[in-house]
Amino acid sequence: MGRASSRQLAGAGAFLVVVLWLVGFFLAGKPPKFAAPAGSVVDYYSKHHKQVLIAVILVAIGIAIYLVVLAQLAAYLREAGQEALAFAVLAAGAASAGLFSAGDAIYGVIAQSVKQLGADPGLAKALYELDQFAGIPLYWLVEVIILSVLIASVRGLFPRWAVWTSAIFAVLVALGGISVKAGGALAAGTGPLSNLGFGAALVFLLEVGLLLWGAGERAQITA
Repeated sequence: MGRASSRQLAGAGAFLVVVLWLVGFFLAGKPPKFAAPAGSVVDYYSKHHKQVLIAVILVAIGIAIYLVVLAQLAAYLREAGQEALAFAVLAAGAASAGLFSAGDAIYGVIAQSVKQLGADPGLAKALYELDQFAGIPLYWLVEVIILSVLIASVRGLFPRWAVWTSAIFAVLVALGGISVKAGGALAAGTGPLSNLGFGAALVFLLEVGLLLWGAGERAQITA
């Protein structure tokens, strides 16, 4: 009963993570394009200084809950005898959380740096581009988690619909992982394909929440 309750709480936590991240990402409005001039980057962070700092906190809270959610997913896979998949979820989850935390910190550092006397616009732009490029490996780490859920679904651990949804999410997230250009559809971090991949990753997290909630209900029934 305890494990089932923890699993259901983790499922609800996945939805909370998505809410926190969406609020955090959109709180400061639309960010500059990857190749935007340094002045545009400075202007954005100067005008939305407080919103950016609040967003940093919200995203950080979401990252902490995200780790708990993936720990429950890994525990469920391990209990089902899928040790390799459980390890993949834990490893990719920890790595993605660490990378995401670094990007979140850089996001906040830019907001603070542009407020300093004699701030260098070029440095702000360089940090901004670094922050966007940090998302490239992040997409592929999330891809490992998606493929783990896909394989587990094929093996019957999750409902059959999760096979198809996870496969779609895997393709869309990969689009974000190849978005490495300075502009156009494949612009790193801010291009349409990168945004599509990020949106797919968020919806996948909602899928994980549903799967964990369902696993918790099944455990309660059999208990």
